Amino acid sequence: MEPIVQLGTEHVNPALSDPALGVMNFLNQVAMQFPQAISLAPGRPPEEHFAIGATLPYIERFVREGDLTQLHKADRHGIDSLGQYGRTNGVIGGLIARLLRRDEGILAAGNDIVVTIGAQEAMCLCLLTLCGRPGDVALTVDPAYIGMAGAARLLGIDVVGVPCSDTGIDLHALEKTVQDLARLGRRARVLYLCSDHANPTGLTLSVSERRRLLQAAQSLDLLLIEDGAYSYFCYDTQPLPPLKSLEGGERVIYLGSFAKTVFPGLRMGYVVAGQRVAVAVGESASLADEMSKAKSLLSVNTPALMQAVVGGLLLAHDCSLRDYVQPRVRAIHASRDAMLAALDKYAPRRADGSRPITWTRPSGGFFLTVTMPRPIGNAELLDCAKRYGVTWTPMSYFLLDQSPSPQLRLSFSYVTPDEAAEGIRRLAAWMQHFIDI
Repeated sequence: MEPIVQLGTEHVNPALSDPALGVMNFLNQVAMQFPQAISLAPGRPPEEHFAIGATLPYIERFVREGDLTQLHKADRHGIDSLGQYGRTNGVIGGLIARLLRRDEGILAAGNDIVVTIGAQEAMCLCLLTLCGRPGDVALTVDPAYIGMAGAARLLGIDVVGVPCSDTGIDLHALEKTVQDLARLGRRARVLYLCSDHANPTGLTLSVSERRRLLQAAQSLDLLLIEDGAYSYFCYDTQPLPPLKSLEGGERVIYLGSFAKTVFPGLRMGYVVAGQRVAVAVGESASLADEMSKAKSLLSVNTPALMQAVVGGLLLAHDCSLRDYVQPRVRAIHASRDAMLAALDKYAPRRADGSRPITWTRPSGGFFLTVTMPRPIGNAELLDCAKRYGVTWTPMSYFLLDQSPSPQLRLSFSYVTPDEAAEGIRRLAAWMQHFIDI
């Protein structure tokens, strides 16, 4: 056995010591330690809607009906060409453009799209392409999905939070943050947010809020990175137009994913970046092509075989996923309703009948937020899992500074209605214990 080399902290990226980067590992450890607990933590769709076997014929359909001009020697090798290295930008950009036009009202050309290995790679491409100069700063709503901030930290890019408001984002705080950074000689390049049913808060921006945000982006010379992961999962209202589809949407880079609508194991997303970039005097290139340069060194290409699954599926459904995803939407909608009903029934009450806790009632998505009387964290999560058999996610995990928070995130996407109700019954018992301490 070879001797083990001991490496000092100076040998590894210091960002790896950031507590935020250990969040998922900790949640996985809790799940393994308490396998019988009902988990209200995972933000994922249920496996019963994946139908993996049924998706395999889509590969052949894509080969029969898709645009194969960018596949290597497809005319000679047919389906086997999907096993070759592929075009960096991807081979289904045109189909995704049709999907966006039909389902989201977003007008984009196929060449404006880079097909990525999940939306996570799309976030990395945005950061690598747009935040590469000294003093560049990436902004994110706070709290927000940790993937964007975590990626920025690993890449050595400063990230600054903009607080959420009750309606989505504090626009006054956004303006002040950009101006404060400018006074320090720093430049806010991008702002990341999820406009529909955001992870972790469940908040959705109204159309008027979206318009005001686009106006602010224009006046602040800021690019918006809009994460559309949950746009299909609307329960109480009709889908709202994405920022990208509204007037001023030229300042928006749109991120999409097939993880929630098809299945996460595809590891497939995309970025819509049709903005023009000056590359020389009198010359410009699309931002998508600039991103493809970074992708060529990051992952070379997104596997054409996986793209063929999505491409064939889109061809089979006339480039719309609205009907295709409805069984999943109905199932998660039912689980949301069961969770809200259980909170109404079981949540602790004071002697006067008032509630010592509050919770949100999201109109869609996968998550709701509960606010407790005082901060909670890992110790409380472990106690709840051990003594009451239910797990959840502390909101502090999603805050940039990981500061103590009285809020917790509950996910209703990965439980049945019965599991959601029983999970809340157990959680309510722990809440009462926590409040009485």
